[in-house]
Amino acid sequence: MPFTPPSFPSLRADTLNLDEKLSITLGRYKIVPVSQPSAASSSMQEQVVPSALEILLARTDGVINCKSDRDTAKDALNQLCIELREILKEGKEDKCKQATQFLLGALLHRYFRILKEYDRSNSYLSYLFKPYDERNCQLFVAVRKALGLPDEMPKDYRKSDLEKLDVSTVVTALTAFRENMKLNDRFLKYPHYANDANFQPYLEDIIKDHLARGQGVLLQFKAIRFIQSLVRQVDADQKETDETLVKWCKQLAKDHRDFKQLKIADIEQHLISNVESKPIREKIADLLYTPMIEDNLETMDHSVFVSYMTKANLDTATYTVVGGYSLLLLSGSIQRELVFELHKALGISRSPDDLTFKDMLNGADFFQQYMKYNPSVVLDYEYFNDRSGLDTYLSNCIIKLTEKCKVHEVESTEEKKFVLM
Repeated sequence: MPFTPPSFPSLRADTLNLDEKLSITLGRYKIVPVSQPSAASSSMQEQVVPSALEILLARTDGVINCKSDRDTAKDALNQLCIELREILKEGKEDKCKQATQFLLGALLHRYFRILKEYDRSNSYLSYLFKPYDERNCQLFVAVRKALGLPDEMPKDYRKSDLEKLDVSTVVTALTAFRENMKLNDRFLKYPHYANDANFQPYLEDIIKDHLARGQGVLLQFKAIRFIQSLVRQVDADQKETDETLVKWCKQLAKDHRDFKQLKIADIEQHLISNVESKPIREKIADLLYTPMIEDNLETMDHSVFVSYMTKANLDTATYTVVGGYSLLLLSGSIQRELVFELHKALGISRSPDDLTFKDMLNGADFFQQYMKYNPSVVLDYEYFNDRSGLDTYLSNCIIKLTEKCKVHEVESTEEKKFVLM
C-alpha cells in the first residue's frame, strides 16, 4: 500500500508527544503520580492536579525540616526552594519545567553525594569495624522520601532505587542542576556549595557515571529532541511562509484581477517585486513550480491558486519532517521501542514496509532542501554530534537511498520481464 503521511498538525502533535510516549513504554520515573478520581468528585469534572514543581517543592520541605544536623545542606535546598517558588508564581509552563528539573537535580545531587561520602568513609575502614550505613542518615532518608522512593530500604535498595531513577531522568536533571549552578557562578550564592571544593568535580563524576550506564537509552531521547526541534522549526517557518503567501496572493489579485491572463512567469515576477524576504520568496517560487501548481495553473482562479499554494506549503512541511524521521530510522541506533513510536507517528505501525526507500529518499530530499534554505537554522544536533555531523550523515543517506532505489527499479523491471515471458 502506498505511503501517505499523516496531516502536518497530526504529525506535529505526535512528534511533540514522543518523549512522553517513550517514557511510558520504558517506565520512566515520574514526579507526579497518575491521579485517580476521588469517590466524592464528579466524573464530569476534572480534578485540579498539582504541577510537578508544586509537588517537588512540597516534598523538599520535608528535607529542609528533617531532624538532621547537616544544616548547610538543608539551607542550600531551602534557599533554592525560595527562589523557585517565585518561578511557580509566574506560572510560565516552560520556566516551571526547567525549575522542576533544577530542583530534581539538586535532590539527586544530594542523594548521590551522600552515597559517595559513605562509600568513601567505608573504604578506609578495616573489616574489623562495622561499616557506616547511610540508611541511618536522616537527611538521606528525607531526600529519598522527597524523590518518592519506597520507605523500605533492604540491603539491595540501591539497585531498586536505580531501577526507578532511570538514567535519562538522572542525567537530564543533574545536567540541569549543573548548568544552572555554573551560570554566572550561581553556586557561589549558596555557602554549602561555595565552601565545598569538591562540589563541581564530584558533580561531574556523578554525571559521567550515569552517562556510562545508559548511553543507549540516552541516545533515544537525543533522537527525539532532534525530531522535535525540527518539527517546531518547520512549523514556525511554515506559518511564516503561509502568512506571507496569503498576503502576497491578495496583492496579486488586486494588481491582476483576471487570473486567466497570467502566465507563470508573470506570477513569479510579481512575487519578486512584492515579497522582500529572499528565503521566503525562494520557497514560494519553488511551490509555484511544483506539478500540482504548474500543471493546473490554466484551470485556476485567484481563490483556487491561493488554496493550492497553501496546501503545497503544508505538504512541503510534512515531507520535510518525514525526511527527519527517515534519517532516524535509517541510523541503526534507534531501539525497537522508539522505532515503534516513530512508525506510529507516521501512521505505519501496522505496516512499516509501506515507507519505502523511495519515500525515504523523497523525504530526505525535502529535508536537504529545507536545510539549504535555512543554513543558520538551530536544531538539536546532539544525536549527530553537531550540524556538520548531520550534513555528512544526510549526504551519505541520500547516496545510499538513491542506490537502493536504482536496485529496486532494476529488480522490478526484471520481475516484469519474467512475468511476460
